[in-house]
Amino acid sequence: LVVCGVALLAGLAVAGGLLVLSGLVSIFEALTVGLIAGGLLWRATANWVDCEWMLRLVAFARQQALGELPAVDARLDEMAGRLVEAVEARMRQPGAPALKEILVIGYSSGSIMAASVLARALPKLADVVDSRRTSNGTTLGLVTLGQCIPIAAEWPRARRFRNELEVLAESAMLTWHDYSSSSDRAAFWRTPPWPRPAVLKGHQASPPFKTVRGALQFASLRRDRREMHLQYLQPPRAVGGSESYDFFVLACGPQTLAERHARARPAGDLRG
Repeated sequence: LVVCGVALLAGLAVAGGLLVLSGLVSIFEALTVGLIAGGLLWRATANWVDCEWMLRLVAFARQQALGELPAVDARLDEMAGRLVEAVEARMRQPGAPALKEILVIGYSSGSIMAASVLARALPKLADVVDSRRTSNGTTLGLVTLGQCIPIAAEWPRARRFRNELEVLAESAMLTWHDYSSSSDRAAFWRTPPWPRPAVLKGHQASPPFKTVRGALQFASLRRDRREMHLQYLQPPRAVGGSESYDFFVLACGPQTLAERHARARPAGDLRG
């Protein structure tokens, strides 16, 4: 609304005002041209700052957090059930090696859903893991990338979602790492996604996307908010370094999240 109002007023003041001062057209015609100019400015500005997309995202997250989307809620329950079924099936698989890790990954607004799914599955997952514990044990991990959990958790009536976050925070078996970059204006990089105090093994880091490209490339990338928000899922431009970040190593590498946490290593650093 602010973007729309300011753009329309700017169009009226600049385009309409100049035409009125010029005396070339009537006031009515000047106002019409000013409104048209303001409308065009509104559409261009809204597209540039993505304010309408962000508004739809926040509205959806609010509805989900308040339990006003029963179809989505049922889908989250179904996903939690399928997660437990997949783990049980893997543990019953004849001849399969010991299951090292159960890893759930949530990206962007999917971090909200990942937290809900894991919280709903956690009681059964804990029973399954405890009853089938193998030589080194099966670890449980949650990774959130570019998380925006606060836009759902901070509504006063979002009690169920906050309770789900509390369930995760109180789990000693859970390792939760969040990677939300300070360069990403669509992520809450200063706010841990879990409530405090927390029993879980938590770690929050800001992937240094700016260190893997030149200054001009990074400046251009940062102007494109959506492209910057997608950097979490893309292969790195540079390899190595203790501050490297590699989604594929994080998700598919030989180390579990618990092992990486114990050795205090960043996501992409697997050097001995």
